[in-house]
Amino acid sequence: MLFYPDHKNETRFVLILRNSYNGVHSNQIGFPGGKIEKKDRSLFDTAVRECEEEIGVIKNDIFQVGKLSPVYIPPSNFNVYPFIGCIDYEPIFFPDSKEVSKIINPTFETLLNLKIIKSKITLKNDEQLVPSYIIDDHIVWGATAIMIHEFKLLFKHVLNS
Repeated sequence: MLFYPDHKNETRFVLILRNSYNGVHSNQIGFPGGKIEKKDRSLFDTAVRECEEEIGVIKNDIFQVGKLSPVYIPPSNFNVYPFIGCIDYEPIFFPDSKEVSKIINPTFETLLNLKIIKSKITLKNDEQLVPSYIIDDHIVWGATAIMIHEFKLLFKHVLNS
């Protein structure tokens, strides 16, 4: 989860709409991220490298604020190790056209006010109702929704401490 201030000094975070392709995460909303490579020194290095590759944010400008619980994603058989990161300026995004169809950057206030709903999605030609959020008219579900939910719980806990 990458946070940054916009030109009005409102805090925003970054989601991406993945391109349509023949794969399990085609045309889904997610966070920048991907597989670890041999050159990565840590899981955080993987996260910032992928952020730079997918949306063009300079990896050395991202500082780690925290991390969330690992999430297992059954359809792709991956464990995701999510981090919370920040940059101190509004970036100019350069989305990788092979991976990213659109960048979505809602406000922090939007994030905190999200309500869980149930949305119909199609998995393997089977419609299912899943817990989700609606962000900028996009259905956010699965691992991304789980990470958002955990972040919201942690933030509220810190506020109430």
